[in-house]
Amino acid sequence: MERLPDDLAFAYLDRLECDLRPGGVDADALFALQSAHVARVPYETVDIVRGRAPGIDPLESVKRVLAGRGGYCYHLNGALSSLLAWLDVDVTRHVAGVQGREQEPPGLNANHLGLTARTPDGREWLVDAGLGDGPSGPLPLVAGDHEQLGYRYRLRSSDTAPGAWRFDHDPQGSFEGFDLASATARIDDFGAMHAFLSTQSGFARTVTAQRRIGGPFPRPRT
Repeated sequence: MERLPDDLAFAYLDRLECDLRPGGVDADALFALQSAHVARVPYETVDIVRGRAPGIDPLESVKRVLAGRGGYCYHLNGALSSLLAWLDVDVTRHVAGVQGREQEPPGLNANHLGLTARTPDGREWLVDAGLGDGPSGPLPLVAGDHEQLGYRYRLRSSDTAPGAWRFDHDPQGSFEGFDLASATARIDDFGAMHAFLSTQSGFARTVTAQRRIGGPFPRPRT
């Protein structure tokens, strides 16, 4: 994963109001990072609708966040994963596929960039700041129901891809869920889908701007 320059990393942490340094990210710090990200960095498609879709290079996405802007999953999770890597967190990018609520089939179509991370206590987490109305904090990567802020999510084995995970959203959520591949992905794996989503999908026609408001956020309950 690309190395984030120190000056950008420190500015990013200031943007999130998180006082962290490499090697100091345990489960509580990981939860604080994602909670701060979804509260302070918007999920938004303004430039995409204007026909000025930003690229998905993670370093450029970090600079976009520092300029006060946001983006969708490729920008938000791409930037966050680079910051986590700078913090010496064992973080991995994955090809994922979000399924909407309009009878579209599930599958790993790369319309979402997913993240997992490991903390020093040996636990693995689903980390995601790029879902708009998704979880406010990481979810333990353990099959079962997980509750946050009155919303209930489910993690289970995917029905469409061997070895993949399935995230089922709360019924109040804006999408059905997503499938997450087990293999490591590169940012280039999302280029073709980003080109499609930012020009020919609903993202190019409908302005979206979402962020979490409120806090402090409680730790997840399983």
